[in-house]
Parts: sequence; structure tokens; C-alpha cells
Amino acid sequence: MTDAEHRRDGDRGKATLRETRDRGRMVRRRNVAAVALLASLAACVSTKANQPPSSPSIPTTTVSMGQRVETTAGNIVVVYSLLPSVGKAPGANMVLVAADVQACAGAHPTTVTGVQRTLFVVETPDHHAWPSVAAVKKPELKPALFAKPKQCERGWVTFSIPQAQKPAYVVLNSSALVKWRIP
Repeated sequence: MTDAEHRRDGDRGKATLRETRDRGRMVRRRNVAAVALLASLAACVSTKANQPPSSPSIPTTTVSMGQRVETTAGNIVVVYSLLPSVGKAPGANMVLVAADVQACAGAHPTTVTGVQRTLFVVETPDHHAWPSVAAVKKPELKPALFAKPKQCERGWVTFSIPQAQKPAYVVLNSSALVKWRIP
């Protein structure tokens, strides 16, 4: 029991206030001590040693629309065309665009060789990458794993972009970064 619980009802309020004030001082002292300890530890730490190592850069290739590209993993990808408007997208002033994409396994596919729409984005001139959305244009590019060499999948990948933006590139972000320039 606290001191306040041992007293009569009339004195209880004062004891609670006093105990609360004393607890508050203890908490403030503890907080000040913790901040001082953290500041002294931070002064002893070298920030150079705590920085993450630089990540290896992904090779980037920029090509014309319709050009066939072999990725660093040996797979073949082509973006044939981009339709500038296939419908109105949800959101203010957004429009749907669609890219005709084909991906094929190279000579030595692995158990993870494949394609899916989420590997593609549309880049606008302001360097903003717009991810793919649920397909509107059919036939859509279906997710596929390639078990055999030269196995392919082709279909449309849909993107939602601002109506005022003209797409600059369709980008594959996989074992390589490939940008197909939109004429």
C-alpha cells in the first residue's frame, strides 16, 4: 500500500499529488540520464563502419521499341509496342496504357526463369516509374515459369499513369535493367 492508502480520505489527495510529483522527478532524471548515455555512445561510434556496402550496379540497356534484348541471364525479351490509351484509370486525371510484351527462356532456364507483369514499369519523362496494374487489354501477359529452352509467353501489360504525362520508356527490371524507348 502507498502512503496515501494508509491515510484518511481527507489527506489522500495531497499524498497522491506529492507521490505523483516525486515519481515525475524520478522519470525526468531517468530520461536525462538515458539521453546522456546515448549521446556519449553515439560520440564513440564511427558512422563510416555502419554504412551499408555499396550495391553492385545492374547493367542498363536502352533500345528502340520492338528491339529484341538478351538479358544477362540469357533470356530474350521484346516490347513490341505501347498503346497510349486503353481506358480511364481510377483516380483523378489517370489513364491506362498497355505494352505488348514477349519473354522467352534462353538456352539454359533455371527453376526460377519466367515472366510476370510486375517485372515491368512505365517511366515518364520526370523519371517516375509507374508499376503495372490489373490487365485491361487482352490477352494479358500471364505469369509463367519456363521449364524448357525457348519457351515463351506474350501478352499485354497495363499501367496507370497521369493523363498529362507522355510515357518515355517501358522498363524491364529483372536480371538486367532494359528500357524500350517509346517513340
